[in-house]
Amino acid sequence: MKLNYSNFDRELNKNKLFYNKSKIAVAVSGGADSMTLAHLLSRWAIKKNYKLIALIIDHKLRKESKEEANDVSKYLSKLKIKNKIIEIKNIDIFSNIQAKARKHRYEKLYNYCKKNKIFHLFLGHHLDDNIETFILRKVAGSNIEGLNSIKTISLYNDILVLRPLLRFSKKNILEYAERNNLK
Repeated sequence: MKLNYSNFDRELNKNKLFYNKSKIAVAVSGGADSMTLAHLLSRWAIKKNYKLIALIIDHKLRKESKEEANDVSKYLSKLKIKNKIIEIKNIDIFSNIQAKARKHRYEKLYNYCKKNKIFHLFLGHHLDDNIETFILRKVAGSNIEGLNSIKTISLYNDILVLRPLLRFSKKNILEYAERNNLK
């Protein structure tokens, strides 16, 4: 399925999960997936009269992470998308870095949403991510339940986590980004 605003809008309106003047958040790394999601959500939020904020995590795991977070913030501001950089301070990660960084990142995102009464958090996972997750779990010997992979909608710590790009491939996302001149 081609990724465009119309198909994206149809995906989001399937489940009737939103209420008048909802506050919504999107996690943005600066990659094509999350930038495309933020772009689509900004258009959608304006039409629905929702308040959108893009959340950028600075893990401080690399010396250039602050500069990268600031670049993403400036670019989102240029696109007229309200955003906030959330810093993760003083984490000591010496092994299993990706898993621990992911845990800290999600913890910060969920805490920000709870504190600011945001019930909807959007993440940029897509079809290719889901296929990769399935394969990795299959190789690891997961049971049937474990092979379910990434869910489009899940509830975590009273935050509704939404992944509306799961039906779209990475290729679809890159084509959308190119058509819309997104970095």
